[in-house]
This record gives sequence, structure tokens and C-alpha cells, in this order.
Amino acid sequence: MQSRTGGNVLIEMVRITRKLKVNQVGQADVDMNSLWEEYILVQLKKACLNTPYSVSEQQSKSFWGNMSLRPDIIIKKDNTTQVIIDTKWKQIEAKKPSTNDLRQMYVYNDHWQSKFSILLYPGAEQTPIFRRKFSYPDHFCGILKINILDLDGKLDKGIGERLVDYFQEDGYL
Repeated sequence: MQSRTGGNVLIEMVRITRKLKVNQVGQADVDMNSLWEEYILVQLKKACLNTPYSVSEQQSKSFWGNMSLRPDIIIKKDNTTQVIIDTKWKQIEAKKPSTNDLRQMYVYNDHWQSKFSILLYPGAEQTPIFRRKFSYPDHFCGILKINILDLDGKLDKGIGERLVDYFQEDGYL
């Protein structure tokens, strides 16, 4: 059986269920960070079918010794990094991400030669992309809170298209 993203549904289900952990009493604990990342990845891949954009997950690059960097999601066009996305399943106050999250995005931008990275959070309401330029060099980090539910209160299966639209409207794609 094929999914809408062109992949096998069974393979996608196995990938998602690998994110579940079983606790000491045999119940599944859900790693919401991993599930959020996987959901956004699948939706973006679906949204970028038949477009000039390619979406990849967790590309590793050597950083220091045997340590590597691995952003959650990278969107490229013609093999050039356009947007780096780091999904965060947490709430932030007043557009103030943690210092460590900002440092992480700065390094991703620099290492992947990207002009724009974004911290993507779930939110009850849709917010416009808030972006701020890093002091040096010429790249930006944005913050976006996106509602994961559609108008009927169901999981939004068009979230990937909405993200692509936002990135295009703001000139990142």
C-alpha cells in the first residue's frame, strides 16, 4: 500500500512506532519531540512533491572530532540549503527561545551555509514568523508557532503546505 508521500504506509508506520518507548509497566511512552519532528517531516515531504524543493531529515555533518551536527529537517533547492528547521515540542514565552536553541541554529546556519533557520513550535494559535538577524554573519533565525489542528479540531494534514507557503511568502524559498 502506498501513502500520499509515495512511500510505503507500513514503512511510515514502523518509523513512527519506533518513536514509542515502553515503560516499566509495559505501557507505551510517547516521545512527543520525535513524533512532532516525524509528523512535520512527512507533511513537508508531501507538500514538496512535484516542486523544485527537496526535504531531508537529520543529515549529519562532522563537527568536532567524532561529534557531528544533525538538524531535524533541511529544505534544499538545486542542492542549496534554503531552510533548516528544528522542531521543538515545548512552549516558549514571548518569542524568547533558549540560548542553547539559538546557538544550535546559528551553528546549523553556518555549517550548512543557510541564510535562514527556524525553531518550529506547536501552538494553539497561528503566529506569523518572527525572525531576527544573528549579529554575524548574514543569516537569520525565525520562530514559528503553528497550530497542529485544522478548523474542525482534527490533526491538520495540510500543515506542510502551510509551512511551504509561509516560507515562500517570507522569501526563504
